[in-house]
Amino acid sequence: MTRFNHPKYSKRNEGRNQKIAASGKMHSSCEHPPTAELSSDHTAKPLAYESEVVSLRRDNHELKMKNGSLVKRLTLLASENQALKQRAKEMEAKCNYFETNVNMDFSIRLHEYSQKC
Repeated sequence: MTRFNHPKYSKRNEGRNQKIAASGKMHSSCEHPPTAELSSDHTAKPLAYESEVVSLRRDNHELKMKNGSLVKRLTLLASENQALKQRAKEMEAKCNYFETNVNMDFSIRLHEYSQKC
């Protein structure tokens, strides 16, 4: 048994509810009319807001899932990028090595040819 349906508190709640109905307000900081005076328009709004909240939560969840997959993809692309940069450095080193060897070979052959003539 909770406090709200306990016999000790039920009379207190009844008196409080009567005061609320008489004053036309729920409490001093709230401007809403008591539940007995609610129009059908007033009850429709919370349902629309609830469905909008559910929709926004669903959209938020979908965006989080997409964000997670995009982060994974970005991480994969970053590692591929690093590997390609490393390979480019290796290829540049090979090119420099072959260029040096070809230039050396050409100068040696040119020197040999000039000595023959």
